[in-house]
Amino acid sequence: MPSKTQILRALVVIATMIPPVRAMAQKSDAEWLDDCRDGGGDSRGRREVYCEIHQTGARAPGGTITVEGLRNGGVSLTGWDRDSMAIRTRIRVTARSQVDAKDVASQVRTTIRGSSVVVDGPRNDDDVQWSASVYAMVPRRSDLRAQTSNGPVLVENVVGN
Repeated sequence: MPSKTQILRALVVIATMIPPVRAMAQKSDAEWLDDCRDGGGDSRGRREVYCEIHQTGARAPGGTITVEGLRNGGVSLTGWDRDSMAIRTRIRVTARSQVDAKDVASQVRTTIRGSSVVVDGPRNDDDVQWSASVYAMVPRRSDLRAQTSNGPVLVENVVGN
C-alpha cells in the first residue's frame, strides 16, 4: 500500500500535467463575443441571444473605487500603472427576438459617479433576461469595493484595501 507521501507526490505530478484553464477575465473580447453568441437562448429555442461590449473610462477618483449594481454578472478589477480607469461591460441579453434583445442591451448603462462604477438597466422579466460583467483597469494603488448579487469578483495586481 502506498504511503501518504507517495500519494501526494503522484497527485502533484498529475496536477502539473493538467493544462491550465484561462480565467474568464483573461478571455479576449472577441473570444467572449463568440462564446456568448454560441451559448444559445434556451433549451427549447424560444429565445434569441444578443451580446455586446460597452466601453467607458475616466480619470481615477480619490477614495475607494466602488463597483456595484450587478444582479447577474461578475467583476474583474486589474491594477495598472495609470491614473485612470478603463471599463468594459460585457452584456448578454436573451429575449424573444434579436430586436428586443438589442433594445434591452442599449438600455444597460455603465456610469461613473464620483468613485462609483454603477451598472443598471431594465428589469428582467419572463420575456427578457440580461446580465452584465464589468472588467476594469484601475490604478494599481487603489482601495476597492465590489458587490455582485450573483457573480464572481476577481482582483489582480492591486495594492490597497
